[in-house]
Amino acid sequence: MQKLKYLRLITKQLNGEISPAEEAELTAWLKRHPLNALAYQQQKAIWDKFRLMAQA
Repeated sequence: MQKLKYLRLITKQLNGEISPAEEAELTAWLKRHPLNALAYQQQKAIWDKFRLMAQA
């Protein structure tokens, strides 16, 4: 359940739709554990690939 919450926050951040409070929560989560930062990087990589595909 919590994982889904943070995936939603990552998606909002990548879309530029995240609020300052949500950004602070996401940042705290990313700093909490190295695996959280890894999950963020993986999600961002997928996001970037889809963005490139959409532009092609």
